[in-house]
Amino acid sequence: INSIEGQRPEVRVRPPFPAQKGLFNKPTIVNNVETLASVHYILENGGQHWKSIGTDKSSGTKLVSLDSFFNKPGIYEVEMGTPLRLVINELGGGFKSPIKAMQIGGPLGGVVPISKINDLRIDFESFSSNGFLLGHAGIVCIPKDFPIIKYIEHLFDFASYESCGKCFPCRLGT
Repeated sequence: INSIEGQRPEVRVRPPFPAQKGLFNKPTIVNNVETLASVHYILENGGQHWKSIGTDKSSGTKLVSLDSFFNKPGIYEVEMGTPLRLVINELGGGFKSPIKAMQIGGPLGGVVPISKINDLRIDFESFSSNGFLLGHAGIVCIPKDFPIIKYIEHLFDFASYESCGKCFPCRLGT
């Protein structure tokens, strides 16, 4: 909201919440595009049907973005609970070249070792129980010959550059 208003891109102190006083001090709803894309399906088929898709705790579908290290890169919509290996091998067509890990769910989502592919499903509980965040489900591959320490350094640089220093974790650590 601040960015659109031409201000420094920082979160605002709440209350007031955006629904009461948001963009240009008017009531504002803030949603991501994935949520808005689901609205038509839910209105057409009903909320109970939407809840029947996926898992008990992660209902519906998820958009998964596969980077250019996949044979078939792109954005795929999958049911929550879909095995990660199916997304990688069937939808993505496997990897173009050997990789050592994947960055899943954005810069702070976690670096997932290749050995975890069979343990994960595209849902929040699977990622959480394995110590990762699913986040937006974007998958960026880290090539086998790329030094992992350089990749981690890149993530730290990104986090420190993007931090406004106002939330508790950023104020203490980036």
